[in-house]
Amino acid sequence: MAIITISGGEYSGMKELAECLAKRLDYQMIDHNDVFDRAEKKYGLERNRMEKLLETPLSFWETFKKERRLCMSVCEAALFDAVKEGNVVYHGRGGHLFLKSSNLHRVLLLAPIDYRVQRLMDLKNVTMEKAVRTIKDGDKLHSRWTKSLFGVDWNDVTRYDTVFHLDKDTLEHACEKLETIAKKKDEAWDRNNQIELENLRLASHVIASLATNSSTAGVKIGVKANQGVIHLFGSVKNMNNLNNVVAIVSAINGVKKIVRDNLDALL
Repeated sequence: MAIITISGGEYSGMKELAECLAKRLDYQMIDHNDVFDRAEKKYGLERNRMEKLLETPLSFWETFKKERRLCMSVCEAALFDAVKEGNVVYHGRGGHLFLKSSNLHRVLLLAPIDYRVQRLMDLKNVTMEKAVRTIKDGDKLHSRWTKSLFGVDWNDVTRYDTVFHLDKDTLEHACEKLETIAKKKDEAWDRNNQIELENLRLASHVIASLATNSSTAGVKIGVKANQGVIHLFGSVKNMNNLNNVVAIVSAINGVKKIVRDNLDALL
C-alpha cells in the first residue's frame, strides 16, 4: 500500500525511474496529467485554466489569489483520490507538497546539468544550446511555482526521505533500492495508515467543494476529518454563509457528521 512520490529536475529521469518502479511492484504510475484529468472530470475546471493559474508568475499572484486557491484545492482533492488505495508511484514536482501525509515516501532525483542536457538531446534531437536553455527555463519555472504556491524550495533535500545523486548512482540502482523500501512499507501498512489517508482525502474534498461553489467560494475556514466526522472552525461573514457551508459539506459523500468546533458567523 505504499505511496512513492518522485521529484527532480527537468530530464533527470523521474519518469523512467517511476516506470521502472511501477513495473517491478505492479503499482499504478501517475503524474500531473492524471491529476488535471481527475480534477476536470469531478469539479469541471478546464485543464488549460488550471495549468495557466498554477504557472502564473509570483508578481501576479495577488491578482489571481482566489482562483489559484480554488485550483490548488481541486488538484489536491484529485490527487488524494488517485492515491487513496495506495500502491502508487507519482512522478513530478509538487506531489509530496500536495499530499501532506505520513504515508508517503518522498524521493528526490538529482542529476548534473550535463547528464540532463545529453538526455534531452538524445530524446528530442535538439542542439546542446537549445537543450541547456530548455532545462534552465524549466527549472526556473518550477522553482518559482513551488515558491509561490508552497513557499518552499523544491530541491531542499531535507524535505525528502531518500535522495539519489545520479553523478554517483544510477537509475537502475535507485529503482532497486526503492523497490525494497516500498515492500517494507507494504508490510508495515495497517488500518491506521488507511484511516489517516482517508481522513486527509475527505478533508480535501470538503475544501474543494466549498471553493468550487459560488455561495462559499470566498470562505476561508479550517477543516479536519476523522472517520466521516468533519470538524469546521474559523468564521464566516453571516448566518446565510454559515448555512451554505453546512449544506454543502453535508452533501459530500462520506460525511457522517459535522462538528462546528469554533465556526462562527460574523454578524
